[in-house]
Amino acid sequence: MRKALIAIGVSNTDGGFAKLKGAAKDARAFHAWGTAQGFDCTLLVDDRRKKIRVADVYEAIDGYVRQRIYSQIIVYFSGHGILKAPECELWLMSGAPRNGNEVINVQGSIFNARTCGIEHVVFISDACRSLPTELKDAVLSSGQHVFPFIAWRPPVPEVDVFYATLPGDVALE
Repeated sequence: MRKALIAIGVSNTDGGFAKLKGAAKDARAFHAWGTAQGFDCTLLVDDRRKKIRVADVYEAIDGYVRQRIYSQIIVYFSGHGILKAPECELWLMSGAPRNGNEVINVQGSIFNARTCGIEHVVFISDACRSLPTELKDAVLSSGQHVFPFIAWRPPVPEVDVFYATLPGDVALE
């Protein structure tokens, strides 16, 4: 079975967040590592004026899941994150927070990953997990799921999650 990796780097959001100098660079480095390790890799970065949308991430993941040839999928994200509430971690895509729907619900995506039929899924979140400090952040949607929901079949996939920081803390660039 093969392995897949999706490396996401979102340096710029649409309103109110500082540009991150390292997000795209870190995603590129993770992508290069995955390629060297023999992963089939997808790189989604917003440098060169490209915007990364939730749909881009979903389509990349769903494309690997649909092929039914992968035993492992790694999803790496570097960018802005918010802990909206307990068990409600959000990753902000290029259109957020102006478009409150352009956010990924990490916990919901983890839940769906357990139904996708991939043996091992890994989430690596190199993002803040800070609480909203402004109304524009508090009114973001609860986010979109980026793994497809597929009827559950045993065995349940193993899902590992790695965070850059503790809940409520900011990640250092």
